[in-house]
Amino acid sequence: MMVRIAEFTSLVLLAICLMPAGAHVFEMPGKMAMDRDAYFAAQAIYNDWALFGIAIGLGIVTLIVQTWLMRGSGLPAWLVGAAVVLLVVALGWFFLRVYPMNVVTQNWTVVPDNWQAVRASGRAGMRSMPRSPSCRSWRCASRWCCAADQLAGARRVGSNSPARSSTG
Repeated sequence: MMVRIAEFTSLVLLAICLMPAGAHVFEMPGKMAMDRDAYFAAQAIYNDWALFGIAIGLGIVTLIVQTWLMRGSGLPAWLVGAAVVLLVVALGWFFLRVYPMNVVTQNWTVVPDNWQAVRASGRAGMRSMPRSPSCRSWRCASRWCCAADQLAGARRVGSNSPARSSTG
């Protein structure tokens, strides 16, 4: 029962974690075409996005708990453990590629003299998101958690199956 709760919680938190990355991928072409004033006006929509950090942190914790609960299950536990590593890689990508530009621009509220170069540099991490380790990490982590859930579910069902019974 605890494994099922951890699986469900992990998947919900992982889905929440995917929201900002997906939003950035889809809005990027339109925002990159904006002039300075429109671009900085649009940035206000991200004011409270740091709250997604709560879901990311909780997601990592629940995946660690899920890995511990699934220990000894073989491949499913390894897949969930790999998902933890991939989420940490995604977080590292954000802090190495995107966060420094958020600091330079005070979360895009201060227009630097070379704002286009800063935007291009900071958003290079976002423009390359579909191919980046960060986005791939999120996608792989979600797929691996689902695969681990299916493998673990198949093992639970298989262990109760009369066909596998040694008394049959």
